[in-house]
Amino acid sequence: MDEADLGKVKLGQAADVSLNSHPDQFFKATVAQITPTTQTTDSGATVVIVKLLLGKPEISFVSGINGQADIITDEVNNVLVLPLDALMENEEVYIQKDGKYQKVKVELGLQSDTEAEVKSGLSAGDWVVTNPTAVKVDEGNGFKFPGQ
Repeated sequence: MDEADLGKVKLGQAADVSLNSHPDQFFKATVAQITPTTQTTDSGATVVIVKLLLGKPEISFVSGINGQADIITDEVNNVLVLPLDALMENEEVYIQKDGKYQKVKVELGLQSDTEAEVKSGLSAGDWVVTNPTAVKVDEGNGFKFPGQ
């Protein structure tokens, strides 16, 4: 795992694991060991080896199989989420309302690599522009997409 995430990971935390040999299956695991040294990858990233203890999956394992793990460092349920691609500077997003585009400030909570919890500023059902760079300023109604 990337060294930047090290402070969030603790022994015993839950993880979801997928293996390249079984891409449609997820396996439950827990953090069993965090090595006390770093390594440098071929791309130059500094990483820490974290070993996970898998439950008892009903597959045959072969040593050295590649996979990915999502270590669950925190979680919330039944919340509104927003793709990070929709965010602009100052935690603002564009929404479409009454045929016009409006800039709205949002308060964010927990974040993953791809999305963020929205604590305030949006409601379920709001139409959020997921590619804000496509919105251009227009003198008439405030904003428009190219080609409109």
